[in-house]
Amino acid sequence: MVIIVTIRLLRPKKPPQNRFIGLVGEHVTEGFTEFLSSMKGNKIYIEFIPEILIDQMRGLGFEITSEYIDLWNNNLDRDRLETQDNIHKKISFRELKQSESKEASSLTKTCKGLSRGFNGEDENTISEWHQSENSKIFVAQSNSEIVGISLVNLYGSESKKGIVLWIRLLAVKPEYQHQGIGRSLLDYSIRWGIDNGAVRSFIATDVENNNALDLYENLGYVRDKGRGQINMEN
Repeated sequence: MVIIVTIRLLRPKKPPQNRFIGLVGEHVTEGFTEFLSSMKGNKIYIEFIPEILIDQMRGLGFEITSEYIDLWNNNLDRDRLETQDNIHKKISFRELKQSESKEASSLTKTCKGLSRGFNGEDENTISEWHQSENSKIFVAQSNSEIVGISLVNLYGSESKKGIVLWIRLLAVKPEYQHQGIGRSLLDYSIRWGIDNGAVRSFIATDVENNNALDLYENLGYVRDKGRGQINMEN
């Protein structure tokens, strides 16, 4: 069995590059260790590490930086959502304008490090998502300030199981957290999904992000069994 992992260099001493390296069976290949030797002095980030290789990777100087687990809600239910009357009264919710991509990107970066592996999104990513098919960006606004953001997408229209609402990102400025804004923004996003035919929903978060896990599970999301997407860095 050959497993492909993605490698990204962080703060490279050599020209930036993405590399794909095969890990065979239960062992790190000789080619992989040679690659590490050639990249000595570089900070290397590797995604999708198989659980069986964790100890070997640690022996090579790598540690887990994040582990994203999937959560599914296979029965979206309006009854679990806040009623319009109960939605956060000091905050308004709307769709992001294309001209606000830079502000939205800056917001996500204020949350860097609050969940393992999360560094925020750059302006181009926000702009591209805004223009992509079946995608929406919703924001929570306090007066004229954007304080929360969600990136969502609908897919699976051809599936017999029905359309999926993918919650790609949910972020609230640190100084506005723990005020119910994230819950209200998530409800707003789910309501949009249901209105547009979604019957199930998918979201992912780091296994140690307990606040996010509690929020999602209270809305009917259920964790997939087993380990998640394991990411490591040297």
